Amino acid sequence: MGDTIDSHPDPHSSISPVDVMQAAAPTSPAASLPTTSYNEDDTTNTSSLLPEASHDEDDSADTLSSVVFVGGLLDILYERYGFVNPGPNDSTIYGNDLNWTAMRSILGLVNNTPLIEELIAKDDLRKNSVQCAISHFIQTLHSAQAIPPALHDIHPQSPEPLPHNWHFRISKRTVKLEKDARSTNVYFVQPVDFSDGMEVMLRDPATVLECYHQFTTLQDIVTFLFRNGRPFYMFLSQSRIPEPQPIRVRYSPTLGFYAQDYQPGLREYRYYERVRKEFCSLPRARAALTRGGIIWRLALESFGLLAEEIVRNGPSQEVLTYGISVTNPQTSNILWDDELTEEEKDLICGVCQVFTGEYFSK
Repeated sequence: MGDTIDSHPDPHSSISPVDVMQAAAPTSPAASLPTTSYNEDDTTNTSSLLPEASHDEDDSADTLSSVVFVGGLLDILYERYGFVNPGPNDSTIYGNDLNWTAMRSILGLVNNTPLIEELIAKDDLRKNSVQCAISHFIQTLHSAQAIPPALHDIHPQSPEPLPHNWHFRISKRTVKLEKDARSTNVYFVQPVDFSDGMEVMLRDPATVLECYHQFTTLQDIVTFLFRNGRPFYMFLSQSRIPEPQPIRVRYSPTLGFYAQDYQPGLREYRYYERVRKEFCSLPRARAALTRGGIIWRLALESFGLLAEEIVRNGPSQEVLTYGISVTNPQTSNILWDDELTEEEKDLICGVCQVFTGEYFSK
């Protein structure tokens, strides 16, 4: 959807949505964000014994609210991909290789659950012309063909062009988030006034456009990303972070080691819940709430009602010890956010070590 992004944008100017959007195919898997590297002494505590499990009787209170889509399918297609509904009276004939049933399958709308029925309840979606327009739009995204201007609001010749969002500057940068990792392309969303020294980093260009369509403040973007389990980083300028008091590096917890034929049961699961909750009481565990997916969902169970407030407050007081940093190439400003180690991600997801009797020498 455009390949004219300035890799080194002027920090005093913003780029257009067309420049931001490079690859927004709706069914492409989201790549996991790179992890940070740590000091050699920040090792993992790999106790081989499973401690006796204790579990509070009221340790599983339901403090979560379900993720709810606002609007219908047409709203989602517009906000996330810029699809413009031609309306039921449009006479344009759009050619398609797949019928509407197959297209619903691609969009994940196969079942007739109440949520899906609500998403496709709009009268326009029952019209053949609108279904054909959606199918053609999705097919062109997947095949990298030119999207008709009438169906895309970020097309230069669109009859309903996307208005410029003057509240944000969006820049594409190539960053290296880990010592030995490859450089990766990311998008930074920064308020025009940059009054609080905060920037949101995203890897998915479709999510960038989705936020660009809907919001006027960075806090609204953060709230949306958190409530929908989208992975993001919320970087804060180092000049805004108070220097931490000297602390001892705390090891990442694990779930221990098991014999090859050991059959874990309810006791082990209760122990996992307890250890996960204890880890989520640490300031740096805030990172789990911003990583999206299953890590976000499991962390919500441990954080409870305070989760959204913790995310909105920005990087924790331990960010300079356990966090991850990137440098703005235009300003040389260092930005920090909380990060999880691989061991901490494993802990949240319930991963344990099993002895197999095999080993690999380096």
